[in-house]
Amino acid sequence: MFCPGDSCAGSYFPPFPIGIAGSVSGFLFGTAVVCGGAQTTYKGCTEKNSAQYCSRNAECVQTAGGSLWCTGPKTNACYIYDRYLTKDWKLSPKSLLTARAYSASVSLPSGRMWILGGADQTSILKTTEFVDISNNAIARVSSGPDMEEPLLGHCAALVTSSQAVVLGGFSSMLNDHTPQVRVYDFNTQTWDKKSWMSVGPRIDSSCLNVEISGLRQVLLTGGWNNQLLTDTAVFSTTEYRWLFFNESNPNPIRSSVMIERNQKPYLLGGVMCASDGKSCKQTSKGKSIHLTGQL
Repeated sequence: MFCPGDSCAGSYFPPFPIGIAGSVSGFLFGTAVVCGGAQTTYKGCTEKNSAQYCSRNAECVQTAGGSLWCTGPKTNACYIYDRYLTKDWKLSPKSLLTARAYSASVSLPSGRMWILGGADQTSILKTTEFVDISNNAIARVSSGPDMEEPLLGHCAALVTSSQAVVLGGFSSMLNDHTPQVRVYDFNTQTWDKKSWMSVGPRIDSSCLNVEISGLRQVLLTGGWNNQLLTDTAVFSTTEYRWLFFNESNPNPIRSSVMIERNQKPYLLGGVMCASDGKSCKQTSKGKSIHLTGQL
């Protein structure tokens, strides 16, 4: 567990209560929260004649082209890490309005986690939800503004304290990776469409608002666009355009988690491939992102 600005370093943390993939997480007001995802367990199981029968163990979303995106059963459960009393995970009595996996999330300065899109049991979603954190617990879950297109495998980050950007993802409207970048303004409650970078759209990239050259910028790296991608780019929070770094990353990566620690960006976990792009495997390692260019 990484707790920026807090003294929670330790050598052991309890395992997560359930096997899960594609969940979202946030760290707000000293509280770690994990919501949604696809379970790795069977559901609706009964025993008959010493054999176990289960109603479902996979949920598949079918695209217009006939491709299937299959996961384990989606969950709407949220878990809180109680670092004060039990030093363990606890199931929140408040859950998401929709069971979803492979969504994007943004931790807002107000103490809310904004969860966007993803997939439910049968379809890709454009709905969003707010999870409000107070006193080391979930105080409220409410509906948020719909996105302009259903997205899966996108990423999202703060642009300013009142704006958030949604980057990439697979759009069920286009039946392809979306070429758009969309910025939501919480003051005007409107979406603004921005053009994508010249290298094209992507899915399963990593992004975060980090400090670069003394400014808060949205850093994006990795992902998939019919091949694993190595480039690193910055979405300028002042100019609202793409700027590129000469990031040296010989090992393409997707589906990693980006964090910032002591004003330095890091990638944790993900799927990493050799330089030839053929030998790929999951990794539990973390790596720092070295930016060799300048804004």
